[in-house]
Amino acid sequence: MTYRTAFTIVMISLLGSALALASPILTPEQWVKLAIYTPQPAYPVYARSRHITGDGEFRLRIQIRTGRVKEVQVKRSTGSEILDSAAISALQRWRFKPGALPAIKIERPQLKDSLATEDSFLNVPMSFAVTRNGVIIKGRHSGLSVHEVMSRDRQGH
Repeated sequence: MTYRTAFTIVMISLLGSALALASPILTPEQWVKLAIYTPQPAYPVYARSRHITGDGEFRLRIQIRTGRVKEVQVKRSTGSEILDSAAISALQRWRFKPGALPAIKIERPQLKDSLATEDSFLNVPMSFAVTRNGVIIKGRHSGLSVHEVMSRDRQGH
């Protein structure tokens, strides 16, 4: 029996319950509707060939007026600079509907930020996992199918 190993980037980001923690104002479903371009990162060849996996969380600073990502910060590293770089590279290209996002000032009034009325924050969790026949064989969700992970995260588990 031949097994085919695939490499998957599980973007819990706009589908998962973790997104609800990113914004007290908007639900995950609302964030999905506001996102107009969310390319997934490429799984780096070096990381794939060595079965490097990891889970991380990234904070996007988005200019409300344009919907463009201005900055991506690593809140929690995937444990691999290569994977973090791939995630940051893709997240920098994300786009949201111009003028539609809540301002930092509204979401976090206690935060002192000179651009609190012009920018918005979004935390994006991301997992890089190794799969075989649609089942994660290496990574935080080992033994689960990609579909199961996405379903669980939508339900808040």
